[in-house]
Amino acid sequence: DVGDLPGKENVGDAPVCPALFLLVHSGGDFGAAIEQIECFKRSHADGRVAVVTDHYCLSDLTAAFRAGATGYFIDVMNCDAFIKSIELVMMGGTVFPTDFLASALDVERRDADDAFARVDDSDAVANSDSRLAQQLSPREISILQCLIEGDSNKCIARKINIAEATVKVHIKAILRKIRVQNRTQAAIWGLN
Repeated sequence: DVGDLPGKENVGDAPVCPALFLLVHSGGDFGAAIEQIECFKRSHADGRVAVVTDHYCLSDLTAAFRAGATGYFIDVMNCDAFIKSIELVMMGGTVFPTDFLASALDVERRDADDAFARVDDSDAVANSDSRLAQQLSPREISILQCLIEGDSNKCIARKINIAEATVKVHIKAILRKIRVQNRTQAAIWGLN
């Protein structure tokens, strides 16, 4: 039953998806964008909001998050990654740049102990992502590549000649190591 899918309700026989507000911002005052997000969320409380912008500004990103945005994309270069990310937002997921999480964790760390020196966010994210990638074994990297291609567990097992149960074990390890919750997020992480 289509109505049982996450983020969908049935109205009669037709499935209804939550509304998506895709806001494209190309600089200037972000205050108007925040007002639009807040207005949309008042009308569509369960709606999804994604912001596409051409630059990274932590204060704009934080304001969008607080206003109810569930996706924030900077300089969209890869169409496939963008489409998968929007699909994830529509399924109820949240997609934000890794810089945002690193900044939030950095603020939390500073609040906990003022003795720590602030680290440049871009260096921390780059180092963090490369450290995570280095933790993946060659087999896990090949499985991650299959996830990016959209392969099922059975297809991955056949491609690399291992048992499907072993594929599941590797995928769980990948999810844990790169700190994501599902194979779609892992594929997006791999694309980025």
